[in-house]
Amino acid sequence: MSKILLHGTEAICEGAMRNGCRAFFGYPITPQPPSTWCTARRARASAP
Repeated sequence: MSKILLHGTEAICEGAMRNGCRAFFGYPITPQPPSTWCTARRARASAP
């Protein structure tokens, strides 16, 4: 596994997705929380 550099929120999202997280719920507010953006981006990347 290669090493990657992440911010704290990104690391939490990445860890959750790699360990089986299949659902994420958030409230759409402005500004959008980084965890919502990161999780959505990661979920799209791993979609079949």
